[in-house]
Amino acid sequence: MIQHHPVLRRFILLALLVLGGTASAQPDESMADLRRENEALRQRIAQLEAQLATAREEAEGLREANRVLLRQLERTPPAPSPTPEPTPAPAEAQPPAPAAAPEEPRRAYPDPASADPFAFPDALLSAIQRSHNDAMESETLDKEQPAAYFGALRRWANAANRAFRGRIDWVVSVSDERGAIPAHQPVRVFVVHPETLQPLHREAFIVELNSRDRRRLAEESSRSAWRITGQIAAQVRINADRPERGVFNTPVFLGPFAEFDYELRVLSVSPWNTPETN
Repeated sequence: MIQHHPVLRRFILLALLVLGGTASAQPDESMADLRRENEALRQRIAQLEAQLATAREEAEGLREANRVLLRQLERTPPAPSPTPEPTPAPAEAQPPAPAAAPEEPRRAYPDPASADPFAFPDALLSAIQRSHNDAMESETLDKEQPAAYFGALRRWANAANRAFRGRIDWVVSVSDERGAIPAHQPVRVFVVHPETLQPLHREAFIVELNSRDRRRLAEESSRSAWRITGQIAAQVRINADRPERGVFNTPVFLGPFAEFDYELRVLSVSPWNTPETN
């Protein structure tokens, strides 16, 4: 029989104890690891289940919203197709149209050609224009020898300036707003009918007044009409630089190289009352 040394025997016993302890500890550690992994898996599964439940709720909400939209579309009627305009009812069935506001009657001005040349400046211009046309219609302007044309034009102008001058006795209204008389400026007036005080021409014209007459008009600016007496005279001029009318018709163009203006000299200004107020 083999006999072991006591030290060796103790060593072998110690080794057996160590190996036995190690073998018994490994199952314990493996179980702990398994328990930890199982717990982690359970937590992960719980998270996934929660996310799945949330996704299901969201999907159900989307399906419900889709059902609501479909129901709304089913209830909405289709857009009406364009229909022709209704045929108007017979005239007797229609309500009467509101009466239109009466239009202001157009003001009729006397024809300057038929008025006395000294009735107002437009009448004087009309008479001068006719005289010019009659005198110059047979004259021809020769650009190489214009002396003949200018001679005839000068003779007519001199005769017209002598003939078309005369006395005036006008009833006028001041054209400035509210009868105001502009200080140190000519006064714009209309010649009016003595009874109706309606203007006899479309455009106002200028008269020069002395300070005394201007002051009288300013003091009685509300007065409707005034009487003016004086002298008017045609002033036909020859302008060798104006063969055509041009853009601005000032002075008034009568024909090639002929212009019209007039001189108005006021001798008296007095208030005018219509026959109804006399």
